[in-house]
Amino acid sequence: MKIQSKRTNEISGFLDKGIKLSGELHFSGMLRIDGNFTGSIFSDDRLVIGERAVVRADITIGEIEIAGQVVGNIEAKQRAEILASGRVEGEIHTPMLVINPGSVLNGRVCMPSSAHEEPAAT
Repeated sequence: MKIQSKRTNEISGFLDKGIKLSGELHFSGMLRIDGNFTGSIFSDDRLVIGERAVVRADITIGEIEIAGQVVGNIEAKQRAEILASGRVEGEIHTPMLVINPGSVLNGRVCMPSSAHEEPAAT
C-alpha cells in the first residue's frame, strides 16, 4: 500500500480502528494508525500510532508518536515520543527520545551521538 501526499502537519492518511492490514507501507506526509497493522513501515515523515492501535512492524520513520502498542524495532531519524498510554516492545534508534510518565518501553534504546561533538576540555 502506498499513500502519497504533500508534506504537512495535517493528517494525510488514516487507518481507522477495525482495519487489519498487513504488508509494506510507504507514505509521505503524516499518517495516523488506529487499527491493526503487521509488516514494515517506511517514511521520512511523521507517523502517529493511536491509543487503540496495535502495530507489529519494523518502522523506519522521520518522526513517531506512540499512544498505542508497537511490537518491533523503530528507527526514528529525528524524534520518537511514547505517550502515557503508549507501549513499545523492541529497539528504538533515535537522536531524540521522549518517554512520558505511565508509558512502557520494554527493549533497548540507542541514541547516536553527534559526529561533530568535540571532547570536553579538562
